[in-house]
Amino acid sequence: MNRTLRTRILILLAQQEREDPSRYKDDSDLAEALGADRAEVQRQLENLDEQGLADLVKTFGGHSARITPRGRLVVEEVQERLSEQEPDDRRPIGF
Repeated sequence: MNRTLRTRILILLAQQEREDPSRYKDDSDLAEALGADRAEVQRQLENLDEQGLADLVKTFGGHSARITPRGRLVVEEVQERLSEQEPDDRRPIGF
């Protein structure tokens, strides 16, 4: 579950970067988009930051993050692996 949530967060951060590279994504926006608990999203953002996959900023209102170059590479790898799988064999890939 945690691995899958981290992957989904990272993919959303990559999408955000394509839309506006200078903007950080708020934890509340991520939690709402993923249908996940905000506190769990915050924990996973901290993990992504520790792994060097996201740049995390802690604020009074919560956490905000954006993807790092290393995180972009991980998203590309995940998307490549998914595209290589047969449609019936697709399952969440985590890291």
